[in-house]
Amino acid sequence: MALRIAPGTKGLGEILVEAGVITPETLAAALARAEHAHERVGEALVALGAVSPDDILRAVAKQWGVPFLSAEEVPFTLPVLKNLSPKYLRQYEACPVSLEGSTLTVATANPTNPLLVDELRQTLGLQIKLCVAPAEAILAAIERTYGASTALQKIVEGMGPVDEGDREEDITQLRDMAFEAPVVRLVNLLIEEAVTAEASDI
Repeated sequence: MALRIAPGTKGLGEILVEAGVITPETLAAALARAEHAHERVGEALVALGAVSPDDILRAVAKQWGVPFLSAEEVPFTLPVLKNLSPKYLRQYEACPVSLEGSTLTVATANPTNPLLVDELRQTLGLQIKLCVAPAEAILAAIERTYGASTALQKIVEGMGPVDEGDREEDITQLRDMAFEAPVVRLVNLLIEEAVTAEASDI
């Protein structure tokens, strides 16, 4: 069953006013702008400079009764699950952040999506818990986790197959091969990933 707001839940603007993030006057101005510009209240508040996008996401998380993760709290490397492609994650701006037993916690920038929880539950056979996180942080984590493996695969494919006769290449030929473009790109990518991950041994 998709996540739903409980009856009687306060509106986004009211949550922000109660939290002291905006004043009632600011909310009134945002409501007027939203009606005139056909925007959501959150979009109007950000456009007015009254709140940050993270302020809106925190309020959305409270509205839906789920935790909020800041960009710093999104894992550097995500759990990789079978049947969960990076293309799907990018499309929904969602990513797995932890797996404990049969429960998968998923960060999303849009908990209002009625399909996300049901699709993940059916695809993975796991219980799904949502949290809210900035879209930019989610997409960056997806790229960190899946981007390197995709690039490595492309580079390795570019090297071509190894024939039996090549196994007896002399040392000069092997040295020359080390400077060919695919090998250089592979080494550069490995070093870049290690530096990004702050690895002590490269």
